[in-house]
Amino acid sequence: MAGFDYSRLQNTATRLIDRFSEQNITINREVGASVVDGVVVAGSLSQFSVPAVVTPYLASKVNNTSIFAGDLQVNIKSDIEPLLNDELVIDGKSYKAVSVQLFKPSATTLCYRVQVRQ
Repeated sequence: MAGFDYSRLQNTATRLIDRFSEQNITINREVGASVVDGVVVAGSLSQFSVPAVVTPYLASKVNNTSIFAGDLQVNIKSDIEPLLNDELVIDGKSYKAVSVQLFKPSATTLCYRVQVRQ
């Protein structure tokens, strides 16, 4: 039996994110930072603009342990892989990625869900 082809599901996820995204968000990522003689030397800043669907967490999900009031969940297409500690600029406000969940049932990445916090 051949494996399931997830490319149609990936296309559906991409189409829905494109359709319902309220805005493009900017992902800022510092690349190449290093420590020299105990001093952090900044690297370059990479910026990516991606369509995303941004929603608040339901009050029932807020547990003040892993999810806090004010946290947002951001669903991003599979084009750019968000990383922990990336800065996401949403509506002009900076948020930090505190959790990145990959939706990848096989070799095909469908999308990412990122938990962000101010």
